[in-house]
Amino acid sequence: MALNNDLIGFRFEYDTNLSIELLQAQNNKTYLVYVAQFYQANQSNQVTYNLDVIDCQNPSLIGFKCLDFSKISNYTFSLDTQNNLQTQITIMTYGCLDLDNYKTFIPDNCANQTEIDNVVNGSNSVLRLKLYTSQFNTTSQEIQANYRNSYVYTIGNQSILSRIKTQKQVTSVKSGLIIQSEMTFSSPIQYDKQDYSYDRKYALENIGFQSFSSVNLFPDELVQQIQIEFPTLPQVFAQVNSILTLLMLLGVIGRAISRYSIKQDFFMLFFKHLFQANYLLMQGVQKTQQQSLLNDQCEEQFQQHKQEILQIKQQQSDQKDQRVAEIKQLQTDSINEEEEEIKNQDEISQSKSIPLFYYTPSYNKSYLYQNNNLENLELEQKSFNNSTIKLRKELVQINQKGKLSIEKDSPQISNDSIIQKSTKNLRQMLLKKRNKTALQVITQKKLRNVKKKINNINIKKIKAIKKKRKQVSVQKS
Repeated sequence: MALNNDLIGFRFEYDTNLSIELLQAQNNKTYLVYVAQFYQANQSNQVTYNLDVIDCQNPSLIGFKCLDFSKISNYTFSLDTQNNLQTQITIMTYGCLDLDNYKTFIPDNCANQTEIDNVVNGSNSVLRLKLYTSQFNTTSQEIQANYRNSYVYTIGNQSILSRIKTQKQVTSVKSGLIIQSEMTFSSPIQYDKQDYSYDRKYALENIGFQSFSSVNLFPDELVQQIQIEFPTLPQVFAQVNSILTLLMLLGVIGRAISRYSIKQDFFMLFFKHLFQANYLLMQGVQKTQQQSLLNDQCEEQFQQHKQEILQIKQQQSDQKDQRVAEIKQLQTDSINEEEEEIKNQDEISQSKSIPLFYYTPSYNKSYLYQNNNLENLELEQKSFNNSTIKLRKELVQINQKGKLSIEKDSPQISNDSIIQKSTKNLRQMLLKKRNKTALQVITQKKLRNVKKKINNINIKKIKAIKKKRKQVSVQKS
C-alpha cells in the first residue's frame, strides 16, 4: 500500500470532541507532545525514520494531526513473509516534561506535571484515531474513501500499547464496451486493534520508554482479492439475442395453437353449410341425450317422491288402526260401566220403590262426532292419493309429448324450453309435497284433539259414576 499523508489522522481529546490543541492555545501552555516513527526491516537491514506531525489537509480530517511521509516517498506500507519484510508506523503520546529514549527534548511553556496528569486522567480523555479505508463504487465507477474511528483511553500511571492490524484489499476493475482496460489498486479495508497496558515507571527503568500511549500500525497477512468486470457490448447483444430467441419460440408455439383452432372453426363452418342434414342430426342427437338425462333425473325424483308417499301412507295407516283400536276399547269399557251403573240403579229403585228417570248418556254423540271426523280424514287422505296419481299421469304425458316432439323436429327444439318444462314440473311436485305435509300436520292435530276429548269424557264419566256410587252407598246406609 502506498504511503500518503491521509493514511491516518489522530488527536488527543481532553473532553468529548474537544482537542488538546484548543486547551493549549487557550492557556498558552503545552500539555502533550506527539512523536511518530516509520520502521521497516528485512533479513539484512532495518530502517527507522522520525516523521513530522502536521495538520491534516483532507476536509474529512479537519482538526486532526497527520504524518508527513514526504521523506520516505520511496517506501511502501507492505509485508512479505517469505523475505521477512516488516513495516510499522508508531505514534507515541508523551507528557511535555517526559524524557526517554524516544523523546529527548522538552518544549517551551510546559504545564506542570499535576496539570498534565489532570488532563490525561479525565473521565473523557482519549486518543482518537481516524483510519483510512477505500473501495470501488460500481454505481459511480469511482474509488470511494471513508474513515473508521478507533479510540485509546489513557491513565496517568499506565502506558497503553495498541497494536492495529491493517488488512489490505486488492481490487481489479475491467471496463470498456468493446476493448476493456484493467485498473488495479490496493487500499486498507479493515482494522483489528488489541490493547496492552504496563506501568510507566517500570517501563522507564527497564525499557527506557514512558509514553502515555503508543499506537503501532502494521500490515496484516490476510489480503482480500476483488475482481470487478463490466459487461461488454457483445455480451449485452448475446443476452438480448437469448431473450429474442425465447420470445420467437413462444411465438411459434402460439402460432401453431392458433392455426389448429382456426382449422377446427373452418371445418365446423363448412360442415354446417355443406352437410346441413348431418349437422342437424348431430345437434338432435345431443338434444336427445340431454333430454334423456333430464328424463332420468325426473324419474329418479318421482321414484323418491313415491317412496316417501308410501312410507307416509304406511305410518298413517298404522296410526289410524291404533287409534281405532283405542276408541273401540274405550267404547266397550264405557258400555260395560253404564250397564253396571244401570243395574245398580235398578236395584236401588226396587229396594226403595223410588221411580227413576231414564238416563240417555251424551257420550254417544261425542263418539258419533269422532267417527265423523275419522271418516273426513279418510276422505282427505283418499283425495291426496288421487292428486298424486294425477300428478304421475301428467308427468308421463309430458315426457311422452317431449319424446314425440324431439323425434319429429329435433333440429328446431331448443334446450331452454325442455329445461323450463322440467323445472315447472319439479316446482309443481314440490308444491304438492308441501301441501301433503300440511295435510298430514292438520290430520295429526285433529286426531290429537279427538283423543283429548275422549279422555276428558271418560274422566267426567268416571267422576259421575263415583258420585253415584257414593250416593247409593249413602242411601243404603
